[in-house]
Order: sequence, then C-alpha cells, then structure tokens
Amino acid sequence: MITLENRQLQNSNSNTLKADSEKRIPADSQRTVRIIPANDTILLNQQIFSDNDESTDSSSQPIRVAAYCRVSTEEDSQHNSYTSQIEYYTQYIFSHPGWICVGIFADEGLSGTQTKNRKQFNYLLRKCRHHEIDIILCKSISRFARNTVDCLELIRELKSLGIAIIFEKENLNTLSIPSEFLISLYASFAQAESESISRNITWGIEKKFRRGEFPYHLKWMTGYYLKDDGTVGINETEAATVREIYTLFANGTSMGAIANLLTYRKVPRRCGSTVWGRRNVEKILRNEKYAGFAILQKTYTTNCLTHERSLNLGQRPKYYVENCFPPIISMDLYDLAQTEFKKRSNLLAQDKSNDQCINRPADLPNLYISLDYKKSRPHYILSDLLICSHCGCHYRRVIWKSKKKNYAVWRCGNRLEHGPKCCSKGVSLHEERLLEILQILKNSVRNNSSNIDSFLEEFVSQICVYSKSNIIVYFLNGAKEKKISCE
Repeated sequence: MITLENRQLQNSNSNTLKADSEKRIPADSQRTVRIIPANDTILLNQQIFSDNDESTDSSSQPIRVAAYCRVSTEEDSQHNSYTSQIEYYTQYIFSHPGWICVGIFADEGLSGTQTKNRKQFNYLLRKCRHHEIDIILCKSISRFARNTVDCLELIRELKSLGIAIIFEKENLNTLSIPSEFLISLYASFAQAESESISRNITWGIEKKFRRGEFPYHLKWMTGYYLKDDGTVGINETEAATVREIYTLFANGTSMGAIANLLTYRKVPRRCGSTVWGRRNVEKILRNEKYAGFAILQKTYTTNCLTHERSLNLGQRPKYYVENCFPPIISMDLYDLAQTEFKKRSNLLAQDKSNDQCINRPADLPNLYISLDYKKSRPHYILSDLLICSHCGCHYRRVIWKSKKKNYAVWRCGNRLEHGPKCCSKGVSLHEERLLEILQILKNSVRNNSSNIDSFLEEFVSQICVYSKSNIIVYFLNGAKEKKISCE
C-alpha cells in the first residue's frame, strides 16, 4: 500500500531530476552552431588533393593519371582533332607536379556506341581493374561513351574502384558529384545525338540509292577493277573464271566440286590464295553485279547502338539499278544459276499443279520438289522424307566433326543455308539415333521389308519434324501416322 509519505517522496525525486536535466541542456536561445565550409577536393586512395592546388607535397604518393581520346571517323578534320587531343593531354598531365602519366589511350575511326571494338578503351579498363590508374581525363562524356547504359555501368564500376573520371567539357568529376543525375542527363544527350546522326546518315544513303549512286567496293570482287577515271573495268582473266563457275553450276556441278576443281588448277583468287572453298564459289554465284545490275539495301541497320543488321525481307524499300556494271555473264545464265539454287534448296513456291507434290500433311507450306534437284549431290533416302514442320524445307545430311569421332546429322536445309533468322525452331537429328528409332518403328508395324531403306521407300510418305520429342511419320498406304521421339 502506497502511503502518503511515500507519494510525497516520489514527487520530490521527480522534481530533482527535472531540475538537473534543465541545468545540463541549455535553452534554444543559448545554442550556437558554426558551419565548417566544404573544401572542393578529390578523395583518392586515402589522400586528399585540392582541385585548385597545382602542387602536391613531395612526400605524398604521386597520382597516376591517364587520358582517353576518341574520334569516330578517319577524315582529315577529325584526324587533326585526334592528334590535338593527344598533344593536349600529354602536355596537361606533365605540367602537373606529382602526376605520373600512365598513358594516353586513343581510338581513331571507331564509334562510341559500343565498347567491344575499342581496343585502347578496353586496355584502359584492364589497367583500371588492376589498380594501375587513379584519374582518367576525358574531353567529354560523348568521347567516353555514347551508350547511356554502358556509360553509367562503367562509371559505377570505376567509382567503386576509387578511380575518378574528369570530363572537361561538362566540368564533372565522378568521385565528387553526389548524384548520377547529371551524368545520366549528359549521357542521354550523347546517345540521342548518335541516334540523330545515324538517322541522318541513313536518310542520305537512301537518297543516293534513289539516284542510283553507291560506292564501288571492288577490292575483293573477282572479275572487276576500278579505272583511273572512276569507272568499272573488266579483268578478262578473272572474268573467264567467273563465267566458268556459272556455267558449271547451271549444268549441275556442285559448289564444292567447282571449288575443288579451281583449287586443283591453282586458279588465283583476288586475295592471292589459290585455295577455293564452297563459300567463295557461292558468293560469286549469288552476286547479281556480274549480270550488270545491282540491288541496293539488301540489309538494314536495326539498332544504331549495337550496329545489328538484318536481311531486308520487305521491311525497307530496295533499289534495282540497271547498267551500273559492265556484265560478265548474260542475264539468262544468271537466272539459270539462281533457279538452280532454288531447286537444290527445295524453296520454289508451287506454281504448278499438285500432281507434282509429294503427299504431305495439309498444315505444312505448299512446296514441291523438283525431280532433278539432287543431281549434284549424293542421294539419301531420308532426303526425300524428312521435312521441317516450321518452315517446310527438307532436311539435309551434314557431318559434325569432333576430336574423337565424326557424326552424321540431319538439319533443316533452310536453317543450314540461311541461318536461324529464317528458321529459328528447326532441330538437328543425329542419324544413328534416328535410324535406331525408325528400325524400332519398322518392327512395331510388323513390316517384312529386308532393310530400313526399303521400308522407308515403299511405305513412308513423309517424316515431319516438330521437335526432337515430336516427330510424326506418315504412311503411303493410308495407315495411321505414328509419333516417334529422337531424344
């Protein structure tokens, strides 16, 4: 029970504590605050160097400084700028006592939208990651990078390493600014400027295309050379080789056989080598300029930052320019070669009756097989049967080579010829595994054929490949289709 005496004692103690606290804490009117002004300094590797101080203590550790310069083209005016930047930063660094010049890193004729091709820039970053540099000097953010994402990521990385980047034009020091807002803003301006320049260049190129103007790139083009007056001339020795390639191909000779023949004869290529490959022959056969005309804007840039290019399949206009090259071959011979390409890849759209079509599921593209499309390559029974359900092209047999063993593999012909852009879902099938599955299928239907080839030729209409686990076999005798897996 709390008595009156105890209550009086508690009140007395609380009054005493309140009086003591009032003595220790002064009233607001008695508080004084002094502001210590900020000193504009760079905190670098546990040392503080004043921005305005031209000299440093001789006993302090020297500052390792590098400069980065870049120009985007190799024109004379930009070359002068490139040289001026190098001279300026060399003198600037050596004029500061206590600074050590690690190097002047300079890229000439390279875009700032990407970092992968800028060798000097990447060399600079490697030195930074090895803690060999303290300060990087750069004329402006646009010289450092024109891609906002790359610029911010690199600045953050270097900042975490304690490395300052000083952008002279913007008057920015990446270690002293509290926020990335200004850097993001300037980097966005640099990227937008690059995108605007790209659009202007593209517009100018298309204007020239409309007038039939385009640059001649004849350095590696067999059969042609550039005359002193700027016109195109024919090299008759090389032109004879071009005509022979077209004639052999139109008559059914494979590109590999043509390459082997030219290599055997030691026919020189434009680069000086006498070794020919299938790809070298194909480039000549697909080049329309040998027939005297040119098709411009076959590809176009989809992203000016990554410089990605895509085939122009109708997204942009193309320009057909006649009589721009002296023809080496006739138009008829060129057309024969292109028709032969289509026959061999089974990509001719159907323009004849369905009587020439192989029996196949109705949900596939309506393609037909020319009867003589295989005359230039070995014939395999699966070549007539395997078809990609995604693009409608027949499969082709290729050899995958490894150190231990070579593998026969069946791949979509469209993907094989033109890459994943034309058929991104076509899967590859190992021949050994595929034949094992087909043998099991032959036994399951109780077929009396002597071998797997006879079974496929006599009873199978089509083998449609949807995926490795979903392959549908269709039969000629009207039997129900079978699903097999080649996983």
